Amino acid sequence: MVAAEAMAAEAAPQVRLRTLLQARAVAALRVPAELRAPFSPAACKPATAKLQSATKTMPAVLTNLSTVLLAVVVAGTSPAPPVYPGATLSAAPAGLGEKPLPKSAKVYVTPDDFSKVRSWYREKLQGVPELAQPGKEDSMDAFLLGQGPSATVLMIERLDGKTWLVIGPPQ
Repeated sequence: MVAAEAMAAEAAPQVRLRTLLQARAVAALRVPAELRAPFSPAACKPATAKLQSATKTMPAVLTNLSTVLLAVVVAGTSPAPPVYPGATLSAAPAGLGEKPLPKSAKVYVTPDDFSKVRSWYREKLQGVPELAQPGKEDSMDAFLLGQGPSATVLMIERLDGKTWLVIGPPQ
């Protein structure tokens, strides 16, 4: 018993010092009193249950995401750009684009102003190369998604008072 009491006596100053340092650290951080109190296991149960549930579903989410990414890589396709909100699928009017459009291209039209549509795409496609047409900066622009034969081009053009979008392979 004497040895145990001696060890407790030696540890007491260390425990007091640790408690004092913890109190000063908490005070320095100005942590609200309700957060300084120790949590009871009962109070932590709802959060623990949510965390355990999320942990169980995470492998399935990661598996689905990796399957999609693998499919994109294997298929050799680049992801299609988003379609501008409110744009409708349409037939291409005469004079759209500088060259004939590829048959697989999808054409959309919106009454919104060219600069508004281009700004929306610049925000959504940050980091994607933009291919401005010299001399036509106010009426034509393009973005290149991906590279090589699997690349996708988004062309934006103002024509006849409307803004046209063409999404398809590079020409």
